[in-house]
Amino acid sequence: MEEYTVVVAFDTTSADHEATGKLLQSYIGDFLQYQPGFIESWLQERVDETGFLHFARWRQEADFRAFAALAQTHPDLPALRALKPVPGFYRPVTRFNGRR
Repeated sequence: MEEYTVVVAFDTTSADHEATGKLLQSYIGDFLQYQPGFIESWLQERVDETGFLHFARWRQEADFRAFAALAQTHPDLPALRALKPVPGFYRPVTRFNGRR
């Protein structure tokens, strides 16, 4: 079993940036984080407020795939797809931690 990371980029405009942020926070906070195999995630905002980047860690790819299948019927999916998300899929290579 190998950990699986999904990174999704969302581009926004000044007109939809705030609404997109709220949609992503709601979707992640109310649905995604409760799925089996979900470990943690980070939602990052571009400093120029033209997009978001979401990192999600999963126990294994199969857990993410099960979530993705379930997400097909989620009521927010059409709005999320309209954002034209750009996903990337990753596996761990090396982990580094700051010196303490």
